[in-house]
Amino acid sequence: MPSARLISAILAAALLASGVAAVVVLRPPWAFGPALAPNPVAAPKPPVDPLARLPRDLVALLVHDAPDAPVPFIRFTQMQPESFCKDLTATGLKSPQFQRHQPPMRGWNCVTDLIKPIDGDDAKVSSLFVSMRGLESDRLDNIRVKLNLIDPPTVEPAKTVARDLLFQICRSLGWEPPAAMLDALETLKEGRIYERGVSFDLRKEFGDVPRYNLIIIFPRTLGTGGEDRFVTDIRRQPVSR
Repeated sequence: MPSARLISAILAAALLASGVAAVVVLRPPWAFGPALAPNPVAAPKPPVDPLARLPRDLVALLVHDAPDAPVPFIRFTQMQPESFCKDLTATGLKSPQFQRHQPPMRGWNCVTDLIKPIDGDDAKVSSLFVSMRGLESDRLDNIRVKLNLIDPPTVEPAKTVARDLLFQICRSLGWEPPAAMLDALETLKEGRIYERGVSFDLRKEFGDVPRYNLIIIFPRTLGTGGEDRFVTDIRRQPVSR
């Protein structure tokens, strides 16, 4: 009997110990008392100023808020000339003829037939035609619109066609024609207009017969000018040209 009691006591002690262990393992975190505070995190160091060691006048020059020197936008034209020439039929021009210059020349030209407001003899009815030229195989350098205003009753219709053609040609290049040049075509006022590097020049030919040429010349370079076109320096005065 004593051995049986001893065994029972040992089993009871083992069960008690396992129960206590289970309680300790399964006890929720809040049963252990207040939570421990996390270790403090050191504040990040302030960023290093890359200009801190430079002289103050140099820092002022580098970070001043003056605007950059203005540089006008220049319009250049790059295209597939033969396709552009053929597509001129969509503007109302007739039979555009494309011709590529023979090597070693790399240029090209495109000339259209006469357009007349009404049918009639070329020498008696007002008319116009367009020619284009490129000095390179992928550039348009100039456009010539020739106005033959030889018949007073058809002068106004011919000018209307010229203005419409100027609209369509410019829009095919991605921009609008200058309003001042449209007015000049309406009033036949001679003069030259520059816009975005493009020159529009309307001139009357010599002689009594009213024949006009509108020559449009596209820029090939940015033109002359010093580095002050692109760099602003608060110590530099504007350069006169």
